[in-house]
Amino acid sequence: MIENKTSKKKTARDTILIVDDVYMNRALLSQMFLRDYSIIEAEDGQKAMEIIVNMQSEIAVVLLDIKMPVADGFEVMEFMKKCGYMEQIPVILITGDEEGNAMEIGYTLGATDVIFKPFNAKVVMQRVHNVMELYRHKNHLEELVKEQTEELTYQYGRLKEHHEHLVSVLHDIIDYQNVESGEHVEYVQGYTRILANHYARLYPKSKMTSQKIEYIVRAARLHDIGKITMPDAILSKSGNLSKWEMEMLKEHTTKGYELTKVMSEFEDEEYSRICCNVCLYHHEKYDKSGYPGIVRKERIPIEAQLVGLADMYDALVHADIHRMKLSKEQAVFMLLNGECGELSPRMKECLFDAKDDLAYFVI
Repeated sequence: MIENKTSKKKTARDTILIVDDVYMNRALLSQMFLRDYSIIEAEDGQKAMEIIVNMQSEIAVVLLDIKMPVADGFEVMEFMKKCGYMEQIPVILITGDEEGNAMEIGYTLGATDVIFKPFNAKVVMQRVHNVMELYRHKNHLEELVKEQTEELTYQYGRLKEHHEHLVSVLHDIIDYQNVESGEHVEYVQGYTRILANHYARLYPKSKMTSQKIEYIVRAARLHDIGKITMPDAILSKSGNLSKWEMEMLKEHTTKGYELTKVMSEFEDEEYSRICCNVCLYHHEKYDKSGYPGIVRKERIPIEAQLVGLADMYDALVHADIHRMKLSKEQAVFMLLNGECGELSPRMKECLFDAKDDLAYFVI
């Protein structure tokens, strides 16, 4: 038998579920709480489980007898634990077995308290009240944390949108300075993805995960962002650059690093690190013949090596204001032979392995 003992208007979690196969026990417990709470009764564990499923958001506490027909109290607790209900609904066990192991088993299953028969009304009422207040505060705090987490997630999404918009704006400005740079960025990203995938296959212990590849490809879009600080006269000059102009152009790596460090401040830590490494080191060479000349050999971050190789390959196979267009076979030959600066052994193997995929890639 299941009955509602009061007709008062309910609010969230103001209901006590009393589960006991003895009518007198249910009546005694119900009488204690009838004035302040809605009461639901169940005479066996199976009915209790049905009520919990249907009223989980309203139940503030379950007063649960252990020995019952159909399903006992321990079975009800196992069911609640499996379904995750015990995270929100406290369970107080009712038992007359003070000498047995009911208390130990109950606490193991997650009971919040244990009440022994016969009942002391004042003690029972206070202990139930204490448990309900504890869970009310706990659930309230969890709700606050959930709301704050959702707000932080929303704000993080907004920051990412602003970051992507800022990157797009900066690239648009670069496009006005150099009409080929937009296409160049797309090719560099495509070539970077190809090279990174081949690298991951060739060196499975390198921790080149799909997530890291995505980060590197995204970072490749930023590799020349430092050119935003370069004079238009240098970027658009059709002839060879003077020594002074070349030295100024080289500064786009450090300028790009500084810009990216600020722009990626609110990004994922690994992505931010990869972006900074790509901007600063993508012109470094294995033999330290590159610039800014800070690192060499294996100390050059792999993301910078991959983007740097993609950048050089694109510069060779697509004509720009500084170079003649070469065939893709010529480009691979020059890169493997160190004519554009020495590559690491792994980058050479990666380039040779990926040469066919690079040749067929178009945007």
